[in-house]
Amino acid sequence: MGPPTAKIAFLPSRLERLEAAHPDIIACFCFAARAPFRGIAGLLDWRLGGALSRLRIDNFITGAANETVLYPLGERLAGARLLLVGAGPRESLDAQTARHALQHLFATLQKLDASAFHLALPGRPEEVSRPEDAVATFLDALTAFPHFRAVTLVDTVAAQARMQPFAERWRLKHSVSAP
Repeated sequence: MGPPTAKIAFLPSRLERLEAAHPDIIACFCFAARAPFRGIAGLLDWRLGGALSRLRIDNFITGAANETVLYPLGERLAGARLLLVGAGPRESLDAQTARHALQHLFATLQKLDASAFHLALPGRPEEVSRPEDAVATFLDALTAFPHFRAVTLVDTVAAQARMQPFAERWRLKHSVSAP
C-alpha cells in the first residue's frame, strides 16, 4: 500500500455552498435514533422535502452501526449521491467507534470507485465530538486508504479553523501537495 495522497479541503456547512461545489458524493453519518437528521443530512433532507425522514420513519434508515444507504439527490444537486452511514447509538460514539465508521465508509467509497468526495465527520454536526478529535480520527483512518485523491470536509467555519492545523501537519508528514 502506498502513502496517502488525498488533498484535504474545507467547505462551510451551508446548502448553497454544497450545491455550488457540484460534488459527486456527499458522505455523512447518522445515529441510531428517531431524532431528525442534523447537519448536512438535515439540510439535504430539507432540500429533498423530507424524503430521508420518511425513510427513517419507515425504518429503512435506522442509523445502526455500518448501515449504508446510497441515495440520489435529484435535480438540485445534479448527479450527486448521498452516502449515509450509520454510526450506532449517539452515546456510544468515541474515537474507536468513529474510526470503525470511517473505515467502513472509506471501504464503501472504494467499492464505488470514488476518488473524491465531500464528508461531514462522525459526530460533528451534533457536536458530539470536538473538531480536533474528529479530524485526528479521520486523518488516522484515511492513512490506510491511499486511493483517494481529494476529500472536502464540510463543517462550520469555526470548526474548520480548529481542524486546519491538524490537516496541515498531516499533509506535511505525508508530503501531500496543498489543494
